[in-house]
Amino acid sequence: MTAERSAIRARSLPRTIVGVVCVLLILFGAAAHVTHTHGLSSDPHPDCSLCMVAHAAASPPAPFVLPQVTEHVTSVVLLPETAPLEEPEVPFYSRPPPT
Repeated sequence: MTAERSAIRARSLPRTIVGVVCVLLILFGAAAHVTHTHGLSSDPHPDCSLCMVAHAAASPPAPFVLPQVTEHVTSVVLLPETAPLEEPEVPFYSRPPPT
């Protein structure tokens, strides 16, 4: 069993080292971001990459403007239903042929 445990430890050691290095890089980046200043001046610093990245993430996106559709709408008045139309009286009516 000791050979298996040593093999597992040998495989997990590089993963552990990579994990610790990643955590240290994140902590270093966070500390650099928090402590980063340019003194009391409020001038923009176009040559500072940290300032450029910080302000680029905070810029709002451009608003999407939909075209305005203008259309003249008229109201339609529906009349109440009336009695069905009767056949008009035609003076020259001819009866249908006999069956």
